[in-house]
Amino acid sequence: MTQPTHTHRESGGKFNEVAQHQGTGPLEGQWLVIYQDLDKEIQSATTQADWLANWREVDPDDCTICMGTGHDHIKGNKANPCGH
Repeated sequence: MTQPTHTHRESGGKFNEVAQHQGTGPLEGQWLVIYQDLDKEIQSATTQADWLANWREVDPDDCTICMGTGHDHIKGNKANPCGH
């Protein structure tokens, strides 16, 4: 099983950074981050600037449910934290 390397700063979730590539064509001059959403089992890409602004590395002491956001992103209940 692939372990998460990153989580979204606001909505949580488990993501694995797969690779970084330089963009081509209209994206020339930008770096792209390829990542896998481990909850949805899909791969996506975003700009490096977006990645750095909206995702962060998983800390060793992050809660495995909320990934440090303070709420259970699976049930979406911010009023009832998962134990963070």
